Amino acid sequence: VALVTKAMARNTCVKILDFSNSTLSERSAQNIQVLLKACPTLKELYLHNCDLTDSTLSILTLAAQNNHGLETFGIAENPSITANGIACLTEALGTLGCDTITKVDTKGIRMSDAVRNGLDTALKVNESPVTLKSVLLGVKQGKITKIELSGASAPRHPDWAALT
Repeated sequence: VALVTKAMARNTCVKILDFSNSTLSERSAQNIQVLLKACPTLKELYLHNCDLTDSTLSILTLAAQNNHGLETFGIAENPSITANGIACLTEALGTLGCDTITKVDTKGIRMSDAVRNGLDTALKVNESPVTLKSVLLGVKQGKITKIELSGASAPRHPDWAALT
């Protein structure tokens, strides 16, 4: 992973990266974090069957927030990921960095229906044309002058401060 990270540091062409069937440690996840920050053209990241845990998923979730182009995040067949890890990912999907992710493959990860429904809902919100990113851009450009969120709970993210 470290070698791929160094090789891709200045790459602007790679859109798909697949580390599936590799054992990824926390150090590997940190290298992927650097890679995601350095490679904004990456659209799909596959980490199927990589022995991911909630801890490595947390690192990767933070990494995904630094890549504003990632659309597909494949983490299937990682049975050590628990509902807590998926809940952390779900919460991150509404933030500015993760609002482009519209597909998360979780096949083989055990979770309750409530956790799965939360993830599905977050992904559907990201598929809609109105995302946090588009709202912030509209406010910055002066195209949006009023936002009404009656009955909604705003996600905890520093970018929402720009709307107040």
